[in-house]
Amino acid sequence: QPRGLVARDALLRAAQTDLEIHGIESTQAVSAIERALEGIPGDPDLMRFVSPLLSAGRSGLAGAICDAHIAEHPEDAAGHFGLADVVIQVVAHGAWPLEKLDEAEASLKRVLQIDPKHLEARMALGTLMRLRGDDGPALELYRKLLVHHADFGPLHYNIGSLLLARREGAEALAHFVAGEALDLTDPDYPLGRARALALLGRLDEARGALEKARLMAPDYAKVAQVAKELG
Repeated sequence: QPRGLVARDALLRAAQTDLEIHGIESTQAVSAIERALEGIPGDPDLMRFVSPLLSAGRSGLAGAICDAHIAEHPEDAAGHFGLADVVIQVVAHGAWPLEKLDEAEASLKRVLQIDPKHLEARMALGTLMRLRGDDGPALELYRKLLVHHADFGPLHYNIGSLLLARREGAEALAHFVAGEALDLTDPDYPLGRARALALLGRLDEARGALEKARLMAPDYAKVAQVAKELG
């Protein structure tokens, strides 16, 4: 391999290895990703680190990866979508004001200019609506998307969550069940199912769904949260 490719592979391999061994919250993994970004800014494979970085609260580094990707690949939707996701996550956690959502919306519109069928971007527009307090239009958008994407679990989850907030337990339950059937590894679906069942007064079934989620992810913070709700 040419020397540049060897160096690239070494940087990416080091970042991935440190991530797998030490976890994304470790200084080793973050430092390795920073070195990779400095050495090969805009490399498409760096985008794989954006989601883990966001989950660890490293929005600055995640955003820098997206910015570099956009600079090198302005016609690739991935960088624009990643940048929108960064803004949405930070606003959702209360670290940035709602006004920053305008930037996320602009990024999502750019994604849809590049790829009009980009499902995650279309769904993220619903997330913007929810963060702005427009739950009704968000639910309408999700339902329209579901007509052609009934096999996309996150749509079922988002619809179920909005219906729960409206105390429409039966319909919410149907969506959590549908989402769970599509992804048997995600504890959020049985947790949503537990909440919907509790709303319907079916507490024994709710506790069973909670226990399923607990076995799947015993350290997941939402498990303790739902357990507290159920009493």
